[in-house]
Amino acid sequence: MQKNKVAFTLAEVLVTLGIIGVVSAMTIPTLIQNYQKQVFVTQLKKAYSELSQGFQNVLVDKKAMTLGETKMFNNNPSSTVTFFRTYFKTSAICTSSKSDCLNLSDYTNLSGNTITLGSEVGQASVSSGTWVCAALRDGVTACILPYPINSELPMYVDTNGKQGPNVAGRDLFYFYVNSRGEINGVASPGGGEHGNGTETSSSAFNRILRDGWEMNY
Repeated sequence: MQKNKVAFTLAEVLVTLGIIGVVSAMTIPTLIQNYQKQVFVTQLKKAYSELSQGFQNVLVDKKAMTLGETKMFNNNPSSTVTFFRTYFKTSAICTSSKSDCLNLSDYTNLSGNTITLGSEVGQASVSSGTWVCAALRDGVTACILPYPINSELPMYVDTNGKQGPNVAGRDLFYFYVNSRGEINGVASPGGGEHGNGTETSSSAFNRILRDGWEMNY
């Protein structure tokens, strides 16, 4: 006796494939975005830890309680250069020209508008010789303004250097280093450069830290 075989029809297979395609088109972009955000946060954690350790090492080596007891707070750019050379493996240290450390003309905010590093947070432009930048061998670039503002050192950190996307709040963050060598986030004037344009009381780093190292914007 011939047995009947159960199988899907061609129409059923095509409908199923169509549904899978629609669901994939809706979910894959979100999954990719979430993965990219996690990569940014991982890079930020690494850079934050590395730089924090560097400042703490200054205090230990100088037997100081605060950075104010060291040359780090003496309005001396050469001391910042020495700091980078002593405590980090660098591929370039940039004082007057920053081209070996950053692509300054490429930076934007989350809205896609071009920003000028330094001036968009009320400080001297990073392109000037006032800032000292260092490209670390692990890909991080840090720029320090060696002139304390309210007893804190302003600092930019690009967690992946010249690589993209070069967007404030993604791979670029603005900090203050206090006299205890602690790195803190800072509220961005105008609210759009380091947040999502609606939260003016917190920098991107503060938001990420508050949300348990999640980039929820």
